Amino acid sequence: MLTSTPSSQPAISQRRIVIGDVHGHYDTLNLLLEAIAPNSEDQVYFLGDLIDRGPQSSQVVDFVMRHKYHCILGNHEHMLLETVGKGDVNTHQLQGWLYGGGYSTLVSYDHQIPQEHINWMKAHGVTSRLKSKSRAVFLCYPTLNNCRQPESLLRINDNDNHLQMGGEDVANATSSPPQTGQSH
Repeated sequence: MLTSTPSSQPAISQRRIVIGDVHGHYDTLNLLLEAIAPNSEDQVYFLGDLIDRGPQSSQVVDFVMRHKYHCILGNHEHMLLETVGKGDVNTHQLQGWLYGGGYSTLVSYDHQIPQEHINWMKAHGVTSRLKSKSRAVFLCYPTLNNCRQPESLLRINDNDNHLQMGGEDVANATSSPPQTGQSH
C-alpha cells in the first residue's frame, strides 16, 4: 500500500476547476466548493446549466456573477433567453422551458428575473478558451443540433490554435452570445 505525507506531495500553484450542470442547487454548489477550496490562483469555469430544476437558480447566478467566474451557457440558459430574453415573453418557447425546469427558476426569482441577470447571460457564449501557456484548450457546450453529427462538431488546428465548431469559427468567441436561431 502506498502512503504519502503532505510534505512529499508537490504543491499545486494553480488549478483549473470545471463545474457543470449546477441546475439551481446552490447549497450543493457551496458544499462542492468548500470541499475543493479554490484559492485566488485557481481558475474556476462553469459549463452551463446554472439554472432550472433546483430551487435556488437565482442564488447560483448571483454567486457566479459576483465572483466573476468564467461561464459558458448551457441549453437551460438558452431556453430562458429564448423565452424572456428579447423583451416580450415568447409563449411558444415558454411551455418547453417551464417543462424543462424553468418553473423552479421563476419561483427562485419570485417570478421576476432581473434584467441584469438576463444581460449577463446574453453576454456569454457557448464556448470559452482557457488561459494556457502551452496549448489552446477550449470549453464548449454543444448544441443539440450539432450533437447529431459529433464528428463535425469540433475541429482544432494545433499549429495555429484555430477552433471551428460546426463549421463556425469560434477561436475568439469567449463572450459571444449564442445564435438565437439554434435550439439548445
